[in-house]
Amino acid sequence: MFFKRELVASYLFRIFEWAKLNTILCMVTFVCLGVTWIIFCLPGALLSFCGGVLFPEAVGTPGIFVAWLLAICNQFIAGQICFLVSRYIFYDALRKYFETNSILKPIEGSIKKRGWKVAVLIRAIGIVPSFVSNYGVSATSIKHLDYTIGFIGGWLWELTMVYYGYCVGDLLKLLLGEYEMNYRENLLMVLLMVLSLSLTVLSAIFAYFEIRRESKVDEVPHVKMIEEMKLESNRESYNIESKPQ
Repeated sequence: MFFKRELVASYLFRIFEWAKLNTILCMVTFVCLGVTWIIFCLPGALLSFCGGVLFPEAVGTPGIFVAWLLAICNQFIAGQICFLVSRYIFYDALRKYFETNSILKPIEGSIKKRGWKVAVLIRAIGIVPSFVSNYGVSATSIKHLDYTIGFIGGWLWELTMVYYGYCVGDLLKLLLGEYEMNYRENLLMVLLMVLSLSLTVLSAIFAYFEIRRESKVDEVPHVKMIEEMKLESNRESYNIESKPQ
């Protein structure tokens, strides 16, 4: 093996023991690290996953919900900072990038008409990079209130990542020989993981197609306007040609 099981177990349980003895400090550290992590466009889901491993060990089973609430705080605080940075410091550069990107450009049109709904859908797709969901959305014409409401869309994804971390934490202890799990617990864990993954995937698929639909709806008036302008131009040309000399 590439590592000694006893050494890994020793380091892992030292971290767990520190978290138990310094729970408040652990929470504050987790939030500070999480906010910094997200601001620099690193995947926040990874930190939520780690919170799911750590906090159930620190405070027991309620640690799942503690980790979830802290993950939501991370996303909210970092998102507000990203909004200010994007709107007041890098706005022009981000706008130019959006206008030249064929994939991101339709988001602007959708947000203009449906604001917070599109913001919620973007965050509901958990695999959307934080650069897009934070800096990118902030660089559109979205209102600050609509942007803030959009954070609701990421709650299910955060809970799923925290629960995965909780399950992996139990599996680690099982592999390291520090935990025994019966057949029912194994089956329940697998079923809950499959259920949470299914709900997350379904919400992501729904959000993706909703955004596509919204962008297509926004394109229709634009296309109609161009067609009407062409038709009017043709009529004027015909009238000029049909006038007697």
